[in-house]
Amino acid sequence: MKKVADIFILAAGILWGTAGILVSHMKNIGFSPIQISALRWIFSGAIMFVSVLIVSPNKLRINFRDIWWFLCTGILCILLSSTLYFVSIPLTTSAIANVLMYTSPIWILIFSIIFFKEKISLPKIISLCLAVLGCTFATGIIASGNLKFSALGTITGILSGLFYGLYSIFGKFVLKKYDSVTVTLYTVLFAGLGSIFIINIPQTMCHIVDTSSYIPILLIVALVTIAPYTLYTIGLKHCKATRASIISCVEPMTSAILGTFVLHEPFTVFQLMGIIMILCACFILQIKKDSI
Repeated sequence: MKKVADIFILAAGILWGTAGILVSHMKNIGFSPIQISALRWIFSGAIMFVSVLIVSPNKLRINFRDIWWFLCTGILCILLSSTLYFVSIPLTTSAIANVLMYTSPIWILIFSIIFFKEKISLPKIISLCLAVLGCTFATGIIASGNLKFSALGTITGILSGLFYGLYSIFGKFVLKKYDSVTVTLYTVLFAGLGSIFIINIPQTMCHIVDTSSYIPILLIVALVTIAPYTLYTIGLKHCKATRASIISCVEPMTSAILGTFVLHEPFTVFQLMGIIMILCACFILQIKKDSI
């Protein structure tokens, strides 16, 4: 099952990497980053709830005492991390904010050692360093000439990585009791409910109607939210949290490649180096599968 788990997590990372294209389109038609993030969770929560209710209503059942787990995965881990990430972007740059969010494997390693007693191995440390460094190169931060420092932007960026990483930790605990579909559903549902309070709903809905932006929203819901989070959560059930976080680092690599071929963004030798580092990190995890 480990091989399948790795494939699921890899697929999730690739799907997350497609977000840049869709987000760029929605920005061009007047949506703010916060609106895009909120709409992603609101529509994903609603669609997934109705789908599960029709197809497999038994997966809606949870113990009332376990709601706080899903409040943590949905509000604390997912909604808060994405909001902090978007706050960090204008205070620093999108490249820096992306790299700071992808410090999550470091946090996951620390938490996994504390809570799951994961052993620290040399291959794991090498993979972790390659993944984080690869993300730094792949996002273009190394070659960028317009970097800017902001204490608040740095703090919010690092916190976005910390809360993003906590999803794998809380997810590990709750997956011991619930199906992966149930975990994904309530995580997205609570993130959607929380999103209602961070945007002007009537104004945002009017803008959706005015711009006829139903298709890009549905694509973000299906390709960037429901599908990857379901795949990642299924994979996480059969994979160590640190390993999962490193494999999912293919997201910035995918984003860089698609940005070049679809959005015609410049592609540098540093980004190529970043992609190679991320691939090497995944390769090391494969050859050391039993010990990591």
